[in-house]
Parts: sequence; structure tokens; C-alpha cells
Amino acid sequence: MAFHQRTSPRRKTYDYASPGGYFIAIVTKNREHYFGDIVNGKMILNNVGVIVDNNIADITKHFDHVKVHEFVVMPNHIHLLLLLNKIPDRRDVIQRRDVIRRRDAIKAHPNMIDHRNRTAQDAVPTPLR
Repeated sequence: MAFHQRTSPRRKTYDYASPGGYFIAIVTKNREHYFGDIVNGKMILNNVGVIVDNNIADITKHFDHVKVHEFVVMPNHIHLLLLLNKIPDRRDVIQRRDVIRRRDAIKAHPNMIDHRNRTAQDAVPTPLR
């Protein structure tokens, strides 16, 4: 199967990780209405549209350096206006991601104990048998 090779609209000399405002448009394949429909002039989100809407609203929970200034979900595309602040050191981002994953795993399995943050002083002596 041959794939269409489109040219990228991105400037090769621009650092898209640099702080600033970014307008992003995401269009569905074949402009199909994946996210809902317009009824009486109002956007009605379907289940997929609600998931998209919630996830966009949660971006700042996962990325401290990103602010969602405005966004709109339409039947076949999404517009976002993102504001990027100074990006933290990559190690900080990876560490935060790992902390979030552990926290979510503990929430999903409340009886699970996270042993990674325990020290020798936290250990309870166990008698040998």
C-alpha cells in the first residue's frame, strides 16, 4: 500500500518546544464526525467527544508548563490554543510521569504497597522461621 507523502507545514528552523502560544487544529480522517453533531446550532458531544473534551481539559494536570487557553471540539475537528511556559528539565518530566503512574496504580489497587520510597528505618523486622 502506497502512502501519500505530504510536506510538513512546520518550519525546520523553529523550536516548537520553545515558550509561546500555539494554535493547533486536528482534523479527523476523511472529516468524519467522530466527536458528535450540531443539533439546532449547538454542538452535542458523543461519547468520544466527551473523552476528547475531558482529556484536553486535563492537559494541565499532566504538564505543568502547558496552559490550555481555549479549545473547541467540533464534529470533525478540534481547535486548541495552547500556551507553553519554559519546559522543565526532561528528568523532571520523566520523574513526574513515574510518580503519577505509581499514584494511579496505587489508586487502582489500594492494597498494593509502594516499596520504592521506603527506607531501612521504615522496614519492620520479620522473624526468621
